[in-house]
Amino acid sequence: MSKDKSEITIVMVSYYSMNLIEKPINSIDENVNIIVIENSNSNKCKVFLENKYKNVKVILSEKNLGNGAGINLGLRQVKTKYAFYLDIDTELREDTLDKLLIASEKLNTFTILAPFVEKYDYKKNDYLQFDKNKENNFKPMRFVPGCALFFNLKELSKINFYDENFFLFFEENDIFIRCLKNNHKIFIVMDARIFHTGETSVDQKYRFEVELNRNWHYMWSKFYFYKKHYNTPIAYLRTLNHFFSAVIKLCFFRFTNYQKYLKYKNRASGLINSYLGKKSWKRPSIN
Repeated sequence: MSKDKSEITIVMVSYYSMNLIEKPINSIDENVNIIVIENSNSNKCKVFLENKYKNVKVILSEKNLGNGAGINLGLRQVKTKYAFYLDIDTELREDTLDKLLIASEKLNTFTILAPFVEKYDYKKNDYLQFDKNKENNFKPMRFVPGCALFFNLKELSKINFYDENFFLFFEENDIFIRCLKNNHKIFIVMDARIFHTGETSVDQKYRFEVELNRNWHYMWSKFYFYKKHYNTPIAYLRTLNHFFSAVIKLCFFRFTNYQKYLKYKNRASGLINSYLGKKSWKRPSIN
């Protein structure tokens, strides 16, 4: 039975993804409002999507905000009770939104619901209380994939939205830990299914530059995350092996494989900047 979806707004963050974003949009009920944050500030993307899809509103970010800050910009525009964040490289089943709405009615309190991501390898430690009972449709979680998150905005606002110091990576880990520390509930809804390709959501011609940027931010964010939620010695313990590995590999690849050299140079640079307490300043060089 189809549910009334007027209480849901979909939020998506795009960056030079105009030729990719139509696939997830087409998997969403045309009566559901969709907000797209366009981090490339492309008016061409805005005009194209808003003319083709009457339920889509594109907000130009003016500058590249990254993922968490981009999501925050979208969440601040939402007028409905729930917001459902989706990565560009996801596809919903026909009944995914219905299943999430049913779950929202049955659960007394929650901050985040997550659909079950097909083919994702869930770990035992991801579950707050590991439960082998397949009949239990709602399982409390420590961690769920950040590609699809259904937010109860009233509850989420109590712990604030995404930490905008993260440009990429670990922003969902951070929000999950803040939920758990403040007794906010995260559930996976087992019968609400989505497919996540796990591929880059950026146009092919920009992928190498974006990949370098991702390597830089993965390292920056990892140190910042562990320093924020644990302590500085733990953060070094979790990252120094990455630093030494990156330095060795960038020396090795300097004269043998320039693309790999650039990759490990960015990994080392991201860590050095995080160690020095500098902001996550790096952005893709795309004109």
